[in-house]
Amino acid sequence: MDDVFRLEDGDWIPSEFARGPFAGLQGGAVAGLLVSELERHAAAEGWGLALSTSVQFLRPAPLAPLTTETEVLRAGKRAAVTRNQLSHEGTLLAVATVTFVQDLPVSGIEPTEERRREPGRYEQPPRRNAPHGGPWFMDTLDVRDGGDGIRWFGIERPITSPATPMATVLGPADWTHGLGRPDSPKLADPNIDLVVQLTRRPEGHWIGVEPDTRWVASGRGRGRGLLYDEAGEIGAVSMGVTLLPFRAPAAGAGT
Repeated sequence: MDDVFRLEDGDWIPSEFARGPFAGLQGGAVAGLLVSELERHAAAEGWGLALSTSVQFLRPAPLAPLTTETEVLRAGKRAAVTRNQLSHEGTLLAVATVTFVQDLPVSGIEPTEERRREPGRYEQPPRRNAPHGGPWFMDTLDVRDGGDGIRWFGIERPITSPATPMATVLGPADWTHGLGRPDSPKLADPNIDLVVQLTRRPEGHWIGVEPDTRWVASGRGRGRGLLYDEAGEIGAVSMGVTLLPFRAPAAGAGT
């Protein structure tokens, strides 16, 4: 199955599956693209696993050729800090900062025993379609509901190849605020950022999100949640949310 983005003549070309529900590309797809480049660079340098990622979404990214620019902010003995930014025709769209930390075994810390899950056996909730009526990023995920407050996402189409750990997690994590969206009033709820911490490398095909959201009358909101794989908790996610009147685009409208 083709990737969500492909590299062509130095530009990243998004497929239709990179689209979000409204104008522009899905934030999780954009975040995954930026972070996957940094993770591949970190692997080549031996910097360890991505511990923390912070992505700021500055403008909607179009369904058009995109360019990235990476930078190493610090490369220390234990931690490295890197940045990547996404642009279209000279306009800055998003910035991602990732901190990588090498493992250092510490004695006296006992692992937490957790219940292993089998998301592939859980129920599939009704399929969500994008308001524009076309393909979108949610179509790259096999969604399951275990009935315990955790929504599971099976990764069916990688953002880029080879798939990298943090970039894979960012796609499901970006849905956190939407999973807990109130039914009333009807509002659009774009997140302006996405912050994820991982305490260990995810294992297997599934990423679980246990969401918690809050909206207030000033038009602000926040999403947060715990992240899981089949073996247990792997990290946490948070994002700031701006609330807007909902205006569904016409079916088939472009981005």
